[in-house]
Amino acid sequence: MRIVYSFDKIPIRIPTERWEHVILGHPEMIDFEIEVFETLSNPDVVFEGNNLEKIAVKDYLINLGKIIVVVYKELNKEDGFLVTSFLTSKMSRLEKKKMIWKK
Repeated sequence: MRIVYSFDKIPIRIPTERWEHVILGHPEMIDFEIEVFETLSNPDVVFEGNNLEKIAVKDYLINLGKIIVVVYKELNKEDGFLVTSFLTSKMSRLEKKKMIWKK
């Protein structure tokens, strides 16, 4: 299990089971593990999800027209966990959500 601190310094657990969930559902993510960790700790922008999860976004792939999205949940100030992560080119869909932080 990995632990990565979110942009607001909450430890986010990334158990092996969750990472396997990410790469099974989104096999293109297998080569972006480090970028997922970096997106959690140093995002460009964070949105609020429908169920109070946080959605961290970072644009690493500007030449491909894709961004990395990391969805995670903070349970309290000492614990959180990864929900999923994926690549998208549809930033406009995310921008409809409530922005809670921007670099």
